[in-house]
Amino acid sequence: MNDTLIQAVKHGTAVSALQSERRFFTTMGVIIMFVALIGFSRSFYLGPLFPEIKRPPETYYYWVHGPVFTAWFLLIGLQPFLIGRRKQRLHQTLGLVGLGVAVLVVFTGIYAGLLRASSNVEMIQSGLPPKQGWATPFFNMVTFAGCAASGFIWLRNKALHKRAMLLASIAMLSAAFARWPIIGDLPVNYSRLCVELLILSIAVYDWRTLGRIHAMTLCGGLSIIAGHRLIKPMIWKTEGWMDFTDVLLRMTGFA
Repeated sequence: MNDTLIQAVKHGTAVSALQSERRFFTTMGVIIMFVALIGFSRSFYLGPLFPEIKRPPETYYYWVHGPVFTAWFLLIGLQPFLIGRRKQRLHQTLGLVGLGVAVLVVFTGIYAGLLRASSNVEMIQSGLPPKQGWATPFFNMVTFAGCAASGFIWLRNKALHKRAMLLASIAMLSAAFARWPIIGDLPVNYSRLCVELLILSIAVYDWRTLGRIHAMTLCGGLSIIAGHRLIKPMIWKTEGWMDFTDVLLRMTGFA
């Protein structure tokens, strides 16, 4: 085999690998987007058609919290598609929009959790008392912020950036899965399992294409899983957590 033919084979292999990578990340982005849109369809987007579905009474969730989170998930579905279509400039422009949306996601998400913590109504998904149950949205926001910040800070590291954005979005999907038909009727751990299966799919892709699990997948995925499976159950009934919650409630004017 001459050098020209060897180079052609190598080039063809590289192009095939790039196309496969784009398909994977585009597909994951679309899956994440539709998990969120379908999950909140009955309680938010198509709420009047499903009056029997439990939903919070506060208008904040429908005029602020819901639109901000919807904007994020639409971007997650669209951005990998733009890369696949070689729309780099539009992708970068929307990336700046995404940075602003990410900041709003954190602040509106924390505020939404505190709004629920200040109520006398148990959490819709877990059935826990509000001051305990709001640990779920709190840890969602902490892991989202960590993964999203990594993706924006190391923006030029494309492999890390793509995984960080997916993991940041996956960190928030337990609430969406908990509102799906059938899954939502099962114990809340099944919603967590669905989230973990999405993380596992990225890890499997890494292993097959890189021969290892990418550091972002490992660190981000483990932080999401550990936050909900280990750390949260250890602290949400403690006096320290209750005191921390009370401080935040006073700071935001809810107490």
